[in-house]
Amino acid sequence: MCGYNPVKDEMGRMFKVVKFATDITAQKKAQQDLEACMTEARQALGAMAQGDLTQAMAGTYQGELEQIKTSINVALTNLSSTIATVREAVDAVSSGSE
Repeated sequence: MCGYNPVKDEMGRMFKVVKFATDITAQKKAQQDLEACMTEARQALGAMAQGDLTQAMAGTYQGELEQIKTSINVALTNLSSTIATVREAVDAVSSGSE
């Protein structure tokens, strides 16, 4: 990103223009990382909403984005574990009633 600024002499007349540039590479990378994380989170949560608990997030992220990924993956694991426990209990009850 850059901007142009006029430089004036002591009489207030513009005698040159100075270009100031700012490196926004880090901002662009952060925006790309955020978009990638949100896309992957939408996919994982969308699959979860459809009953598919196998779509964990696999991307590599930093800071809070990594925390979001970890939270979603832990939620998927815990939900899968809970469902497996319920199935075992149902099977035990069903076997006992035969």
